[in-house]
Amino acid sequence: MTSSNPIPPVSTALVLYDPTLPHIALKAHLEDAADKAVGHSLEVEKFESQHLSLEGRLVYLAQNLPKMVPFPFSGVIALQAGDGSIVQACHCPNQAEFSEDQVFNVLSIGKLFTATAVMQLIEDGKFSLDTPLSELLKEDELDLPLSAPYLEQKPDAESLQQLKKHSSEITLANLLSHTAGFVERPGSESEGIAPGENWNREHIGKDCYSNYGYQLLARIIGKHTSCGILLTDHEAKFRAHIEEKIFKPAGMEGAIREIRSPSEHRLDCFEVSEQGATTRIESPDPYPHGNGCWRMTAADLLAFGSAIRKHHTLIKESSFKTIMEYPGLLGFWKDHDPKSGDVSGYGHPGGGPGMSSFFNVWETDPPITAVVLSNYSGCEMVKPFLDPMMQQ
Repeated sequence: MTSSNPIPPVSTALVLYDPTLPHIALKAHLEDAADKAVGHSLEVEKFESQHLSLEGRLVYLAQNLPKMVPFPFSGVIALQAGDGSIVQACHCPNQAEFSEDQVFNVLSIGKLFTATAVMQLIEDGKFSLDTPLSELLKEDELDLPLSAPYLEQKPDAESLQQLKKHSSEITLANLLSHTAGFVERPGSESEGIAPGENWNREHIGKDCYSNYGYQLLARIIGKHTSCGILLTDHEAKFRAHIEEKIFKPAGMEGAIREIRSPSEHRLDCFEVSEQGATTRIESPDPYPHGNGCWRMTAADLLAFGSAIRKHHTLIKESSFKTIMEYPGLLGFWKDHDPKSGDVSGYGHPGGGPGMSSFFNVWETDPPITAVVLSNYSGCEMVKPFLDPMMQQ
């Protein structure tokens, strides 16, 4: 099923309710398009011309953001100022209706849960950011027993052998900050090689986004956590930790339901071309692991955003400060004020075949949190459009 309409018609449902009741690098061409569109979009001009309250601005953005971007949008937009009312809007073009309670795969946003779990275990005295990988996992534990769609993306045998040989040179901070020596491996159809990652000692300390590094973190968490003590599989213990130590205290009810009784309803997924054409695709839904891919609602991610700001709900204030002041990334992607250098926002995007997501907190007063979950590729690109609007 294809469509060449760059902005398909949308069906929108808006929900307001009281919450107290029961850097994947951005593509340069889309970044340029975002800069141009923000200056010329009629909807942006409408937004800027209206003297709206903060809540009114969030409502307007939730309703009209799909008209402000130069690519098709499908999914749920959720916004919240501080711990105030949550604003959500559903946009369901050319497909069956879904509600704000629709469950999506949040993809690499889940790396924030992995990073949070690591900080929790540091607080428990299990290890430190400087602990070498060789003290955290044995050599045979570095070769992870992954399943599709991750198995074909893991480092080749030679890379794994080198990783085992030099694991004492890699720290926990390297794994968290994507500087552990992993390098991109291009695929080759003729040789039957899937795109993925390899490992190179010379790249320790250099930035390279790594899913395998975060899958190793899942094994570290599973090995050292006190959760799931009757479980023997490290992946099961990792998932037990995320549920018990993050989802439950944060009040992420939809995420917990998905663990215990996964919903059968899966939305069709669509790839979006540079020209704005949408093409339905078929691909396996990736399972939860250290690299992310948990299923939940947009409101669940807002609950996580609230909990991570409330020190001692998930991590201590000192741990949050460590994440924010670390010179690189510790799971959380950060924006900095160009003048002061202070952190002006933090979050994470996510992308997969026909799916995309982003979570971001702008450190305004009060802080504004935005979540966008989509069954179209490319929705993580709404952030360049939202950035200037959050400074209104």
